[in-house]
Amino acid sequence: MLGDPWPEEPDDPFEEYARPFPEYGEPSPPRHAARIAARQSGDGSTTPRQRAVQTAYVALLPLVRIGIFALAFGVLLLVFRGPGPSARFLTILGVLSCLYGGYRYLVYRQVLTAADRER
Repeated sequence: MLGDPWPEEPDDPFEEYARPFPEYGEPSPPRHAARIAARQSGDGSTTPRQRAVQTAYVALLPLVRIGIFALAFGVLLLVFRGPGPSARFLTILGVLSCLYGGYRYLVYRQVLTAADRER
């Protein structure tokens, strides 16, 4: 339309610039690569108990996030609007959900640590 046409595509870079550090091409050190590959493929690297605990831990994350939001929003309401029933409710809900999430996290971590000791 108006103006200069779109420029041509640039040439590919020199081969030595395409991969300047080939030793860093792998995402992890070789001693960890086999364990990471086994974990990603699910080939016996975790026990059913560990998978169940990890799934429960991931399910716990939304509760903790909602708790942090409720705590922050409740404190914000307390500071700027004064002590009202909704501000108190949100603050108490946030504190309780954060405490419960922290307690469940410690339980899950203890179970995973015990499972690692059994191996």
